[in-house]
Amino acid sequence: MNKFINLAEKMKEDELNELGVKIVEGYESDDSTREGWKEKHAEWIRLYAMERQPKNEPFENCSNVGLPVLTTAAIQYHAGAYPSLLPAKGLVKANPVIMGADARDIADRKAKYLDHYLKHKSERFRGSMDDTIMKLPVEGTVIRKKYYCPIKKVVVSDWVSPINFVIHYGTRDLMDCERYTHVLFETETRIKQKIDVGFYVKGGEYGPGDPSNVVREEYDRQSAENTGHEPSSQQDDTTPRMVLEQYVFLDLSKKKDQIKKQYIVTVDFESSEVLRIVENINPKTQKPIHVFNKYGFIKNPNGFYDFGFGLLLEGSNKAMNSIINQLIDSGSLQNVSTGFFDSGSSMKQRDIELQMGKLIGIKMNGDDIRKEIMPFKFYMHCWGHCNNTLTSSPPLPN
Repeated sequence: MNKFINLAEKMKEDELNELGVKIVEGYESDDSTREGWKEKHAEWIRLYAMERQPKNEPFENCSNVGLPVLTTAAIQYHAGAYPSLLPAKGLVKANPVIMGADARDIADRKAKYLDHYLKHKSERFRGSMDDTIMKLPVEGTVIRKKYYCPIKKVVVSDWVSPINFVIHYGTRDLMDCERYTHVLFETETRIKQKIDVGFYVKGGEYGPGDPSNVVREEYDRQSAENTGHEPSSQQDDTTPRMVLEQYVFLDLSKKKDQIKKQYIVTVDFESSEVLRIVENINPKTQKPIHVFNKYGFIKNPNGFYDFGFGLLLEGSNKAMNSIINQLIDSGSLQNVSTGFFDSGSSMKQRDIELQMGKLIGIKMNGDDIRKEIMPFKFYMHCWGHCNNTLTSSPPLPN
């Protein structure tokens, strides 16, 4: 039974329309403060996924390989953190809040039950934690959300990409923030299912969403580019709609000097139509419900989104990529020579097929063929020295 009353069912249409527009504007305002961070975030993911695109500088189709510096750092962190955070035994530990043998026994039994639930009944917990530990060192911030799914009728614990968790960049503490938004992408079928169980209010017709509004996870986009796949821009029944689930302080009573309360307002982005409004208060404890937990890698003292290896290794990774590509380009230029020749030379111009171990005869009036041709010389850098420098560890001191 849904104990949260959907206030949208009791509000007037003009009030809902005004609120829907306000929610969308609030989301866009917060998202605009993240423009610089989103550009850097996309750059980190390109380094992590070792972006491979055609490159025409300094010459057409020159080398554009990437070294897995950031990728290796993330894998090494994941290898050490996973068994520590998700041990095979004793995943959950509980401490009693009061002293006594009974309290200790109760805490142990609760820990065993929750340990069993997370390992055997929660479908996404281990997989989502695996993703969290892998994404955290690259992006610096991962959000986890725990909520009750009205369709599956189970408690879900899953990660949320920081791209789809929109909050003012200058926010320092999530608990003190008065507005943040979780961007959802739900198909027409999923929206109708939530309407049928009373989670969303019945409104207009919700067809397929606009493909241009679908913000693809940067990992998926870069992986598709690396493997030659193009994202579909066609609209069909499975194209999701962009839905904003905003946690915001509002005064819906509109009484003078009324203190604002936190509500969860769900709005369809394309139509600004309100789907759900509930007060974010636990019906039993009458305390605020915190469904989001922020996991940070290296604390950012001046903003919400923390630092990761993406920021720390970006410059070094790009420098190493440039060095390797310059070495490959110099080898390519050395193998495929070019240069000038004397067009006024008496030497007859014709196609010559060279064969190993066979000399080719030519007719010329000059005394030295080297005076007729001037090839460009491209010197190959010391590959062995650079390779050892980039890939090996420094010797330990005696």
